[in-house]
Amino acid sequence: MTVEHHPNGKFRVTHFETQHNHELGNSAAAHFLPSKKMLDSAQAAEAELCNGPQIYGAPKLGSYGEYENHIHDLVAACRGCTL
Repeated sequence: MTVEHHPNGKFRVTHFETQHNHELGNSAAAHFLPSKKMLDSAQAAEAELCNGPQIYGAPKLGSYGEYENHIHDLVAACRGCTL
């Protein structure tokens, strides 16, 4: 597919190839795709809590990467804390 950007700010497809000219996917690396990532039960529970109502200003996380960043921030904030 070839796309041109016009001065008026719009994009236009100038060429579209209807046949695939590359491999659709590598089955050996399919487990790296986002839909194949598995969470352990603790991660799944934490993610489920984040999808619920936002209580006490807790951020709502939309992706696994945001989840990992959130956990990293929590760990960094709790260094030196006593629970």
